[in-house]
This record gives sequence, C-alpha cells and structure tokens, in this order.
Amino acid sequence: MPHRGNEDLFWDPTNWQPCCASHHDIVKQYLERQFDQGLLSEADLRLTSQAAKAATLRLLPR
Repeated sequence: MPHRGNEDLFWDPTNWQPCCASHHDIVKQYLERQFDQGLLSEADLRLTSQAAKAATLRLLPR
C-alpha cells in the first residue's frame, strides 16, 4: 500500500517490498497510478502479483 507520507505505513515491515531502482521508479509508480484510478486492487500492488509481472514485461527493457 502506498504510504503517501503516513509514517505508520512507511515503517510497517509488512508493507515493505525490496526492489531494484527500476522496479521502484517505474513499475511501482505505474501500479500506484493504476491503483489510484481504481483499476488495480491493493493485492495487485505486490511485486509478485500478475499485474506487476505483466507491467514489468511491458515497461522494462529486456
């Protein structure tokens, strides 16, 4: 879940996802925009979700 400055969410270890810079700066941002528009669920924000895997294939060069 995007923390959006909420320190409780920011420091909640269950909300943490280790990722490289490309996933943080490109894929996560894309997923969060889709979530904000109501197109993805909270579960889709996990980098292991099918939505994240599909976004990775679409957005990151191979």
